[in-house]
Amino acid sequence: MNDYNNFNNNEILFSMNEMNTILENNNLTITNITKAYDNNNDTNNISLDSEKKEENSISKYDIENTNENLNKYEYKIILLGDVNVGKTAIFQRFLTDKFSNDYHCTINCELKVHSLKLNNNTFVNLKLWDTAGTEKYRSVTRSYYKNTNGIVLIFDLTVRKSFNQLKKWVNEIKEYCPKESEIILVGNKSDCFNRTVAKEEAKLFAKKNDYDYIETSALNGTNVLLLFETLSKKLVEKEKNNESFENKSSLFKNRKSLKNYNRTNSLNADKYIKMRTSIKNNSIKKEKKNSCC
Repeated sequence: MNDYNNFNNNEILFSMNEMNTILENNNLTITNITKAYDNNNDTNNISLDSEKKEENSISKYDIENTNENLNKYEYKIILLGDVNVGKTAIFQRFLTDKFSNDYHCTINCELKVHSLKLNNNTFVNLKLWDTAGTEKYRSVTRSYYKNTNGIVLIFDLTVRKSFNQLKKWVNEIKEYCPKESEIILVGNKSDCFNRTVAKEEAKLFAKKNDYDYIETSALNGTNVLLLFETLSKKLVEKEKNNESFENKSSLFKNRKSLKNYNRTNSLNADKYIKMRTSIKNNSIKKEKKNSCC
């Protein structure tokens, strides 16, 4: 109690007589103590404010640092298949996680963009094109095949014809889509019991064409998210492998060009030395001719 700066609002309360005695012994007044309390309180407030600012700056830094380390990709995905196989239903289930019994035939194409988080630092931006399955719109939808990264080829597990038509779709993909496109074959309506296509038969067809195969249900959402996650992961992996190949290729080209550069410089250096030697020899000969015998 000898130093009045140690007073704070956690001090023990004294009786008036005891307080007067303390004040007299320390030559203090109530005014001094009040000022000391106010100063101490202001100091505490300043420290709290600085701590809050420090916390905000740290959190902001962490967010910016995290954003810098994010791997972001963007791909164009098209959904193909016969009419009524469930392309739009899968499309809507993935986007909204909802199913609607109101069916409207897709005319031309419909575009939606949806972001997908694959892991803590990898995000994929998918540009999804829902195409018309009817023959009369086929010539129009083909114009959207350009620059496609991924293809979801869908058939109806309960309609045999939609499976038999897959050969035509495969030929169309080969003719109009980029060769490097990733393709997944999808058997939709796996929730139905009246299926006409066996799982083994569909797998065999997919394996023959080097496709992945997955069965989905737009009605209850089974494997719909897994479908687009699988396709996205394959696209990201392919892009990373291509980047690695391109880097190695460019490194090889750089080494080759450097070798040629060094070789050229070496040849130029030899020519320069020969030229200097020739000039020197000629000058010596001239000196000998001009010199006295």
